[in-house]
Amino acid sequence: TMEVRGRGPRGEAPWKKLSKEELENQYSPSRWVIRRGAEETLRTYSRIGEEEIRAWEPIS
Repeated sequence: TMEVRGRGPRGEAPWKKLSKEELENQYSPSRWVIRRGAEETLRTYSRIGEEEIRAWEPIS
């Protein structure tokens, strides 16, 4: 058996005390990940790429 700090070997795991709803919220990325549309995602990645290219260009 695995021991939980501060409890004996038969201590209940903390996550077992959470409600089903709380477990769903904490362990379902679809509940806490911000979904973006395809166009917005492409704009964001393009902007990041352009910024990186500028950062690596030699300064004249």
